[in-house]
Amino acid sequence: MDNKNSYALKITTGAMILAIFAILLLINRQTGAFFEEFFIYLLPIPMVAYASRYGLKSSLPVFVGMLAFSFFFGTLTTFFYAGTAALLGMIFGTRIFHKRDLTQTMLIVMVLSTVFNVLSTIALASVFGYDLVREINEMQDMMTQVVSQTGADPQAYAPMLEGGYIKQLIVISAVIFGMIQGYIIYVLSLLILKRLRFQVPKARPITLLYPPKWTGLAAIALFLIGFRSFTGTAQNETVQRLLQCGWTIGYLYLIVFGVIALYLVIRKYLFKYTALAVILAILGTLMFPQLMMILGFVYITTSMHDRLLEPRQSRQKKPYAPNPAQPGGSHAISDKLDKVNMRPQNMDIDELFSEPESTGTSGSTETPALSGGTETRNPSDNSETGNPM
Repeated sequence: MDNKNSYALKITTGAMILAIFAILLLINRQTGAFFEEFFIYLLPIPMVAYASRYGLKSSLPVFVGMLAFSFFFGTLTTFFYAGTAALLGMIFGTRIFHKRDLTQTMLIVMVLSTVFNVLSTIALASVFGYDLVREINEMQDMMTQVVSQTGADPQAYAPMLEGGYIKQLIVISAVIFGMIQGYIIYVLSLLILKRLRFQVPKARPITLLYPPKWTGLAAIALFLIGFRSFTGTAQNETVQRLLQCGWTIGYLYLIVFGVIALYLVIRKYLFKYTALAVILAILGTLMFPQLMMILGFVYITTSMHDRLLEPRQSRQKKPYAPNPAQPGGSHAISDKLDKVNMRPQNMDIDELFSEPESTGTSGSTETPALSGGTETRNPSDNSETGNPM
């Protein structure tokens, strides 16, 4: 009976996931794909939820149903976006189901999102109706007008105005956007799963991402070598474009970690407002890009990351130094407080604030008995010897 109920629950949950996916596709179709860029972040989440509960084998029929719905309720562009989103969600949810390392999972999600984004931008441009050549020509004309309006020498910026270099910029921007998109999907999926009471770890902040130190050296090397390719002319045009592409990658790589370093510096030494710290870090990139690049290089190649994540130590107060001239009266208040914290449960309030009496070697105190004599009471013994009434 239990197996039948679990099987029926699995089918019902799969049907509900397909219904949610189909509703998103219908909303996207009825609005003329107006929210398609926004739905890219939402479409993987239903499959993430299902695969994280039932695994890969049970998710395959649901994935096929999502492909069928995306084909019937959308265009060819929608079919590609919805299909890749469902595939990304199935891989993501399967890794959560098998309790894989979340750091590796995040990197896999970011890489897959980058591949799908570049594929949709470059390889499938003609199929989706995206004229890449016209886009390059428009960007080239715009950059030429900007150079002419500033009064600079167009020959000095000729390598940057070529169509090949602009195409490389488009590819690099697609890579960066795909990585950001994958990270947003990763964080958003984990937040929703936590709200649904799934047992998943907390999403890892982006400030905890720390690359190997050799990547900083490789990025600065690509930047310096690629910078020379802009000033001189190479015999092989393909090699020159590759060097220019390496310059762009190294520059953006260092800038990204420079922003993270500046954000951590602001949060640690200035104030704790996250939104304002992010805005100031981005403004620093726009105003001082070279300094941000150097900061990113220092952040990667040194132990600056560990020092910024350490909690800021507050100034310790000096210990109280008693006055030698008054050995008995200097600790009068602290002695009373110690008696408050360490008094037994059967100690009267009058005894607590009375003057201390001499005690024996055993540490017992003497209190007047009701019969007129004296009785010995041990503070560690909380039991009553008799009823005073």
